[in-house]
Amino acid sequence: MNNRAEVLENLGNYGAADFTVRKESLMIRNELEEQIDTIDSHIALVREDNNTPLSVVGRNYNPVNHPDAFKTAENVIMLSDLDIEGITRDVGCSHNGARAYATYTLPNHRVNLGREGDDVALTISARNSFDGS
Repeated sequence: MNNRAEVLENLGNYGAADFTVRKESLMIRNELEEQIDTIDSHIALVREDNNTPLSVVGRNYNPVNHPDAFKTAENVIMLSDLDIEGITRDVGCSHNGARAYATYTLPNHRVNLGREGDDVALTISARNSFDGS
Protein backbone atom coordinates (compact mmCIF):
# COMPACT_ATOMS: atom_id res chain seq x y z
CA MET A 1 0.00 0.00 0.00
CA ASN A 2 1.17 3.56 -0.68
CA ASN A 3 2.06 5.68 2.28
CA ARG A 4 -0.94 7.15 4.10
CA ALA A 5 -0.37 10.76 3.03
CA GLU A 6 -0.13 9.71 -0.62
CA VAL A 7 -3.37 7.70 -0.40
CA LEU A 8 -5.22 10.77 0.88
CA GLU A 9 -3.58 13.10 -1.65
CA ASN A 10 -4.74 10.81 -4.45
CA LEU A 11 -8.39 11.47 -3.55
CA GLY A 12 -8.23 14.46 -5.90
CA ASN A 13 -9.52 18.00 -5.59
CA TYR A 14 -12.49 19.20 -3.57
CA GLY A 15 -14.85 19.77 -6.49
CA ALA A 16 -17.58 22.33 -5.85
CA ALA A 17 -16.07 23.12 -2.43
CA ASP A 18 -12.71 24.12 -3.89
CA PHE A 19 -12.90 27.91 -3.62
CA THR A 20 -11.83 30.63 -1.19
CA VAL A 21 -13.72 33.46 0.45
CA ARG A 22 -12.79 37.03 1.22
CA LYS A 23 -14.06 39.49 3.81
CA GLU A 24 -15.86 42.61 2.56
CA SER A 25 -16.94 45.67 4.51
CA LEU A 26 -20.65 46.35 4.86
CA MET A 27 -22.10 49.76 4.13
CA ILE A 28 -25.45 51.36 4.51
CA ARG A 29 -26.82 54.33 2.69
CA ASN A 30 -28.02 57.05 5.03
CA GLU A 31 -30.59 58.81 2.85
CA LEU A 32 -31.29 61.56 5.38
CA GLU A 33 -27.70 62.75 5.34
CA GLU A 34 -27.10 61.57 1.75
CA GLN A 35 -24.00 59.61 2.69
CA ILE A 36 -22.78 56.05 2.94
CA ASP A 37 -21.74 54.76 6.35
CA THR A 38 -19.64 51.69 7.10
CA ILE A 39 -21.06 49.10 9.49
CA ASP A 40 -18.18 48.40 11.87
CA SER A 41 -19.60 45.40 13.71
CA HIS A 42 -20.06 42.98 10.79
CA ILE A 43 -18.55 41.91 7.47
CA ALA A 44 -19.73 39.94 4.46
CA LEU A 45 -18.07 36.71 3.33
CA VAL A 46 -17.89 36.62 -0.46
CA ARG A 47 -16.75 33.84 -2.79
CA GLU A 48 -13.54 34.80 -4.60
CA ASP A 49 -14.39 32.83 -7.74
CA ASN A 50 -17.79 34.33 -8.56
CA ASN A 51 -18.33 37.24 -6.11
CA THR A 52 -21.38 35.59 -4.54
CA PRO A 53 -22.04 36.85 -0.99
CA LEU A 54 -22.44 33.85 1.33
CA SER A 55 -23.15 35.37 4.74
CA VAL A 56 -22.84 38.26 7.12
CA VAL A 57 -20.77 37.55 10.22
CA GLY A 58 -19.19 39.42 13.10
CA ARG A 59 -16.10 41.44 12.24
CA ASN A 60 -13.83 39.10 14.25
CA TYR A 61 -15.04 35.92 12.53
CA ASN A 62 -12.21 34.05 10.82
CA PRO A 63 -13.50 31.78 8.04
CA VAL A 64 -11.87 28.45 7.29
CA ASN A 65 -12.03 27.60 3.60
CA HIS A 66 -13.68 24.25 2.89
CA PRO A 67 -10.52 22.51 1.56
CA ASP A 68 -8.61 23.55 4.68
CA ALA A 69 -11.34 22.13 6.93
CA PHE A 70 -11.36 18.87 5.01
CA LYS A 71 -7.55 18.64 5.07
CA THR A 72 -7.77 18.85 8.87
CA ALA A 73 -10.16 15.87 8.87
CA GLU A 74 -7.84 14.01 6.50
CA ASN A 75 -4.91 14.67 8.80
CA VAL A 76 -6.83 13.03 11.64
CA ILE A 77 -7.58 10.04 9.38
CA MET A 78 -3.92 9.88 8.33
CA LEU A 79 -2.74 9.84 11.96
CA SER A 80 -5.24 7.14 12.94
CA ASP A 81 -4.61 3.41 12.75
CA LEU A 82 -7.58 2.88 10.41
CA ASP A 83 -7.03 0.85 7.25
CA ILE A 84 -7.41 3.53 4.58
CA GLU A 85 -6.72 1.35 1.55
CA GLY A 86 -9.53 2.00 -0.96
CA ILE A 87 -10.80 5.09 0.90
CA THR A 88 -13.11 7.34 -1.12
CA ARG A 89 -14.25 10.91 -0.56
CA ASP A 90 -17.57 12.44 -1.66
CA VAL A 91 -17.71 16.25 -1.49
CA GLY A 92 -20.78 18.42 -1.90
CA CYS A 93 -22.02 21.96 -1.31
CA SER A 94 -25.30 23.69 -0.67
CA HIS A 95 -26.51 27.27 -0.25
CA ASN A 96 -24.24 28.56 -3.07
CA GLY A 97 -21.24 27.08 -1.28
CA ALA A 98 -21.96 28.53 2.16
CA ARG A 99 -22.13 24.93 3.43
CA ALA A 100 -20.02 21.95 2.41
CA TYR A 101 -19.46 18.37 3.47
CA ALA A 102 -16.95 15.63 2.78
CA THR A 103 -17.83 11.99 3.45
CA TYR A 104 -14.99 9.49 3.63
CA THR A 105 -15.83 5.79 3.15
CA LEU A 106 -13.40 3.18 4.43
CA PRO A 107 -14.31 -0.08 2.67
CA ASN A 108 -11.97 -2.24 4.77
CA HIS A 109 -13.99 -1.46 7.90
CA ARG A 110 -17.26 -3.27 7.16
CA VAL A 111 -19.90 -4.71 9.45
CA ASN A 112 -22.64 -7.13 8.47
CA LEU A 113 -26.02 -6.19 9.93
CA GLY A 114 -27.26 -9.76 10.05
CA ARG A 115 -28.48 -10.59 6.57
CA GLU A 116 -26.68 -11.59 3.41
CA GLY A 117 -25.52 -8.47 1.55
CA ASP A 118 -26.54 -6.19 4.41
CA ASP A 119 -23.06 -4.74 4.94
CA VAL A 120 -22.16 -1.20 5.91
CA ALA A 121 -18.75 0.45 5.70
CA LEU A 122 -17.35 2.94 8.17
CA THR A 123 -17.92 6.51 7.02
CA ILE A 124 -16.48 9.68 8.47
CA SER A 125 -18.16 13.00 7.75
CA ALA A 126 -16.66 16.47 7.91
CA ARG A 127 -18.73 19.63 7.58
CA ASN A 128 -17.84 23.27 7.21
CA SER A 129 -19.88 26.41 6.74
CA PHE A 130 -19.59 30.13 6.32
CA ASP A 131 -23.10 30.84 7.58
CA GLY A 132 -22.92 29.57 11.16
CA SER A 133 -24.88 26.37 10.52
